Amino acid sequence: MDAQVFGDRLLDEKGILVCHGDCFFVPHSFRITLSHADRLEEGLALIDEFIEENA
Repeated sequence: MDAQVFGDRLLDEKGILVCHGDCFFVPHSFRITLSHADRLEEGLALIDEFIEENA
């Protein structure tokens, strides 16, 4: 799946915002922030769930 599509669908379907790697000239990747470290585990679990659903 294209990184931009991945990011858009992840936000729409799971409410998780990531920056697709194309913004940093690193296609097929994404970046996350740790600004809300207390919710990191929950967010990572939702990303994992999204990947599993779309594998």
